[in-house]
Amino acid sequence: MNYLILLSEAWRIFKRSRKQIKEYSGNADQICKQIIKDCWNGKYFQVSNGHFCEFYIRDFGWCIDSLLKLGYNKEVKQTLEYVMEIYSRQGLKTTITPRGKAVDFFNYAPDSLAYLLRSLRVSKFNIDKYRFFLEKEIKKCYNLCFNENTSLVKADKYFSSMKDEAKRRSSCYDNIMLAVISKEADNLKLTNPFSKYDIKSAIKKNFWNGEYFYDDIRRNKKITGDSNIIPFWMEILLIKR
Repeated sequence: MNYLILLSEAWRIFKRSRKQIKEYSGNADQICKQIIKDCWNGKYFQVSNGHFCEFYIRDFGWCIDSLLKLGYNKEVKQTLEYVMEIYSRQGLKTTITPRGKAVDFFNYAPDSLAYLLRSLRVSKFNIDKYRFFLEKEIKKCYNLCFNENTSLVKADKYFSSMKDEAKRRSSCYDNIMLAVISKEADNLKLTNPFSKYDIKSAIKKNFWNGEYFYDDIRRNKKITGDSNIIPFWMEILLIKR
């Protein structure tokens, strides 16, 4: 079923790509405000004003703080009300299509839950109606992703994340997402199976080399943006030198 949804979305995007792309006029501030306005479709903040009119929880999670600071509180709450109704019926996925179908692009992604929990918290969204659903998703993530022996993401499975189909093993980014899930579960007073594990210390021990974070558990000597920005942006690790 997911493949049919993916093919349908690919066909829709292809057809739209043949049309003229909208251009904006004005200064940077005016253009940005116009784009935000066009990304609001009356139900939710879609990921762009063009080809990608789906809802992506990852992208929404990146933008929610700025949207709230800019005064889009009502639209943020309405977006979360819309997606929570869909997620609670269909399960948490990376994406919701314009037709209201939840689907993963392309595999299960632990950051979907991390960004959702954080978004619910920073927006002060009332989660009482969805408490059972959220705790079910936390337990699902724990079972799918977590290695109790290492306090890290399982290294023998691949997950969609910041780089979608990149074949990484227990990436630093995914491990940060588990730490965020644990942190936000506690903030929201949800049952937290991660609470008895020190994920932060495991990340620092296995990924920090004194200068930068490794991309994944294989510790290849390359510096990647998501591994070295997200730990600090999410306020999970603060490294003193």
